[in-house]
Amino acid sequence: MNTANRARQSNNSFAEDDLLHRLQSDQAGFARISALAGKLAGIHLPATSKNLTLVATRLSYMIRELELATYSDLARLLEKTPERHQEFISALTTNTTQFFREPTHFDILKQNLPTLIQSPHRAVGEFRIWCAASSTGQEVWTLLMTLLESPATTGLTIKFLASDIDTDCLEKAWKAIYPADQCRGIPQNLLEKYFDSAAGPNHAGVQTTYYRVKREFRSRVQFARINLVEAFPFEKRFDVVFCRNVMIYFDRTTIDKISEKMAQALRPDGLLFLGLSEAGAIRNPSFKSISPSVFKRLEMGPA
Repeated sequence: MNTANRARQSNNSFAEDDLLHRLQSDQAGFARISALAGKLAGIHLPATSKNLTLVATRLSYMIRELELATYSDLARLLEKTPERHQEFISALTTNTTQFFREPTHFDILKQNLPTLIQSPHRAVGEFRIWCAASSTGQEVWTLLMTLLESPATTGLTIKFLASDIDTDCLEKAWKAIYPADQCRGIPQNLLEKYFDSAAGPNHAGVQTTYYRVKREFRSRVQFARINLVEAFPFEKRFDVVFCRNVMIYFDRTTIDKISEKMAQALRPDGLLFLGLSEAGAIRNPSFKSISPSVFKRLEMGPA
């Protein structure tokens, strides 16, 4: 690296550090941005030191790319350009996911499938499942493999909806292409059965192996953008809903409202799965906890 390039890189590093420092200490600007996040997506961001650092880190890149200087600059721009709202929400929300993440949930699903399918409340010939925070798809395809590998679903039509608020994540989930290092948690027999493989360059230009969910399995899932704080667009109820690691973004009032809508979206005896860190989130009397972060929709609960 020549002297000019080193100097340029050093200046960029100082500029990034300066922006992060200014954003972390800008409580008035943070209040404006957090209010906008709440208005657009119901995201609750109290002004804790953790959130001040978190939001500064996540939004600094967007602010630099747009050649802005402060949260208030960004808020003004977002108020004038609704087409950037999705980019803003995407920058704020994490999309950390992996195949068979929190594996106990998939074991619980497998164990309960026979009972779920024998329920008199299930639609005849169908099994309906909704992954309400599909992110980039690893959870979606893990769920589909879990269902298809169970003898209990033999002969049933699986109606699978996957949704997210982030359209970029939805597109990645729909394409279902993952580098080999992201597929390490998939058992080899399932990898061979459900995925095609091909070699190609990664973001750094290095050849690597990629795996893509086979077309016959991709066609079994419908993807849609759904904002959980808005009305749910469903005519039929689901047997299972996975909504993991989403409630952490909402305040108590919003969680209670979403819980009520989840109760309406699930048929009696259906199961709701939250993230392991969200075990105490549900207070709705329509649900009974059957395992940490797994809830059963009560038959006699509010309709």
